[in-house]
Formats: sequence, structure tokens, C-alpha cells
Amino acid sequence: LDQKAQYIKNKGFDDQYYKRLILDYLKKWEKGKRSDFNHLLLDKLPDSMSETQKTNKIRNLLAALRSAGLIETDSPNHQKSHWVLTKSGWET
Repeated sequence: LDQKAQYIKNKGFDDQYYKRLILDYLKKWEKGKRSDFNHLLLDKLPDSMSETQKTNKIRNLLAALRSAGLIETDSPNHQKSHWVLTKSGWET
């Protein structure tokens, strides 16, 4: 059983799982900073990834959701902005 659990921890989940967690977070709390998503996802990403790889993965997930038109920032100032759902994001 330990080997099976370790395999899943190393493999991780597909991107849709992580994206759904981000969208669910925003539906519940309405906005979030990058640090909120780091806190939400870092321990869920595969153990085989380095911390740098994990933070890059989160950045890429947020970028993919933005490109899909599901999330956006609420300010042009990226240091002070929050991620929020777009109208399309609320409908998912």
C-alpha cells in the first residue's frame, strides 16, 4: 500500500483537478492572491517536483485559466492585484 500511495504522490493529478480547485476557491472566497493558491496547491502537487517546479506549475495553471477566459486580475498592478472569476468562470 505504501508503494501505491507514493506512486500517486509522485504522479500527482491532472491539470483539470488543480484548475477545479482554483475555480472552487474563487467561487467560495471571490478573490485570491498568488500566495493563496500556493498555500492551496503546493502540498497537492507531486512530491517528485521541486519547489520551483511547483510554483511554476501554479503560475502556468493560473495563466491557462486566464487564457481560457475563466479568471482575470482585478488590477493592472500585479503586486497588489487579486485573481477573480470572470462571468464565464462563474458559469463553470
